Amino acid sequence: MLSGKESLLLVSNALLLFARLLLQHQKAFEQLLGSAAAAGVCPPQQQGSSSSPEGLLVALVCIWCDAFDSIAQPLARKLAACGLASLLAFPVEVCLWLLGRAAVLAVWHT
Repeated sequence: MLSGKESLLLVSNALLLFARLLLQHQKAFEQLLGSAAAAGVCPPQQQGSSSSPEGLLVALVCIWCDAFDSIAQPLARKLAACGLASLLAFPVEVCLWLLGRAAVLAVWHT
Protein backbone atom coordinates (compact mmCIF):
# COMPACT_ATOMS: atom_id res chain seq x y z
CA MET A 1 0.00 0.00 0.00
CA LEU A 2 2.90 2.35 0.70
CA SER A 3 4.29 1.91 -2.81
CA GLY A 4 1.31 3.67 -4.39
CA LYS A 5 0.75 0.92 -6.97
CA GLU A 6 -2.53 -0.38 -5.56
CA SER A 7 -5.94 0.75 -6.78
CA LEU A 8 -7.90 3.31 -4.79
CA LEU A 9 -10.56 0.69 -4.04
CA LEU A 10 -8.01 -1.59 -2.41
CA VAL A 11 -6.44 1.31 -0.50
CA SER A 12 -9.80 2.57 0.77
CA ASN A 13 -10.73 -0.93 1.99
CA ALA A 14 -7.39 -1.28 3.75
CA LEU A 15 -7.91 2.11 5.40
CA LEU A 16 -11.24 0.92 6.76
CA LEU A 17 -9.48 -2.09 8.24
CA PHE A 18 -6.90 0.19 9.89
CA ALA A 19 -9.71 2.43 11.17
CA ARG A 20 -11.47 -0.53 12.80
CA LEU A 21 -8.21 -1.66 14.39
CA LEU A 22 -7.52 1.84 15.70
CA LEU A 23 -10.98 2.19 17.17
CA GLN A 24 -11.06 -1.27 18.76
CA HIS A 25 -7.48 -1.77 19.93
CA GLN A 26 -5.04 1.11 19.55
CA LYS A 27 -2.19 -0.84 21.16
CA ALA A 28 -2.51 -3.53 18.49
CA PHE A 29 -2.18 -0.84 15.82
CA GLU A 30 0.97 0.45 17.52
CA GLN A 31 2.34 -3.09 17.63
CA LEU A 32 1.52 -3.52 13.93
CA LEU A 33 3.50 -0.38 13.07
CA GLY A 34 6.39 -1.53 15.26
CA SER A 35 6.43 -4.99 13.67
CA ALA A 36 6.34 -3.52 10.16
CA ALA A 37 9.21 -1.17 11.00
CA ALA A 38 11.20 -4.04 12.53
CA ALA A 39 10.61 -6.07 9.36
CA GLY A 40 12.16 -3.27 7.32
CA VAL A 41 9.03 -1.87 5.66
CA CYS A 42 9.87 1.65 4.44
CA PRO A 43 7.75 4.35 2.83
CA PRO A 44 8.91 5.18 -0.73
CA GLN A 45 10.39 8.54 0.32
CA GLN A 46 12.56 6.79 2.93
CA GLN A 47 13.94 3.95 0.78
CA GLY A 48 17.46 3.07 1.79
CA SER A 49 17.13 4.48 5.30
CA SER A 50 16.10 2.75 8.49
CA SER A 51 12.39 2.27 9.02
CA SER A 52 10.60 3.68 12.05
CA PRO A 53 7.03 3.35 13.33
CA GLU A 54 6.68 7.14 13.19
CA GLY A 55 7.76 7.25 9.54
CA LEU A 56 5.27 4.52 8.69
CA LEU A 57 2.53 6.37 10.54
CA VAL A 58 3.24 9.60 8.66
CA ALA A 59 3.18 7.74 5.33
CA LEU A 60 -0.09 6.05 6.27
CA VAL A 61 -1.69 9.36 7.25
CA CYS A 62 -0.63 10.89 3.93
CA ILE A 63 -2.18 7.99 2.03
CA TRP A 64 -5.28 8.14 4.25
CA CYS A 65 -5.80 11.85 3.60
CA ASP A 66 -5.24 11.46 -0.15
CA ALA A 67 -7.49 8.42 -0.55
CA PHE A 68 -10.28 9.62 1.71
CA ASP A 69 -12.33 11.10 -1.13
CA SER A 70 -12.45 7.73 -2.89
CA ILE A 71 -14.60 6.28 -0.08
CA ALA A 72 -18.13 6.62 -1.38
CA GLN A 73 -20.39 5.03 1.23
CA PRO A 74 -21.41 7.38 4.06
CA LEU A 75 -20.92 4.81 6.83
CA ALA A 76 -17.49 3.90 5.51
CA ARG A 77 -16.56 7.59 5.35
CA LYS A 78 -17.62 8.01 8.97
CA LEU A 79 -15.57 4.98 9.99
CA ALA A 80 -12.52 6.34 8.16
CA ALA A 81 -13.02 9.77 9.72
CA CYS A 82 -13.29 8.28 13.21
CA GLY A 83 -10.09 6.33 12.57
CA LEU A 84 -8.35 9.53 11.51
CA ALA A 85 -9.62 11.28 14.62
CA SER A 86 -8.25 8.50 16.81
CA LEU A 87 -4.79 9.15 15.32
CA LEU A 88 -4.76 12.42 17.26
CA ALA A 89 -3.74 10.36 20.30
CA PHE A 90 -0.36 9.59 18.71
CA PRO A 91 2.32 12.11 19.73
CA VAL A 92 3.81 12.54 16.25
CA GLU A 93 3.94 16.22 15.36
CA VAL A 94 3.91 15.72 11.58
CA CYS A 95 0.75 13.61 11.86
CA LEU A 96 -0.96 16.32 13.85
CA TRP A 97 -0.09 18.83 11.14
CA LEU A 98 -1.35 16.51 8.40
CA LEU A 99 -4.58 15.86 10.26
CA GLY A 100 -5.15 19.59 10.54
CA ARG A 101 -5.45 19.98 6.78
CA ALA A 102 -8.70 21.56 5.63
CA ALA A 103 -9.58 18.67 3.28
CA VAL A 104 -9.74 16.23 6.16
CA LEU A 105 -11.75 18.56 8.36
CA ALA A 106 -14.30 19.05 5.60
CA VAL A 107 -15.46 15.44 5.97
CA TRP A 108 -18.07 16.41 8.52
CA HIS A 109 -19.75 18.76 6.05
CA THR A 110 -20.43 16.16 3.36
